Amino acid sequence: MWSLMKIFLYIMRCRIDYFVQIYEKFLRNWLILRDRLHDYWGMLAKPPKL
Repeated sequence: MWSLMKIFLYIMRCRIDYFVQIYEKFLRNWLILRDRLHDYWGMLAKPPKL
């Protein structure tokens, strides 16, 4: 019985690590994308003077 619990907890921990990795990757991509969009909107709002 205890061995089953240990296996279950191990699987859950691996799953959680996996989801955290995906979440961090998604968050980083979202922040990069948001910064790019922000720069783009800034350029549109006030076009660079040549």
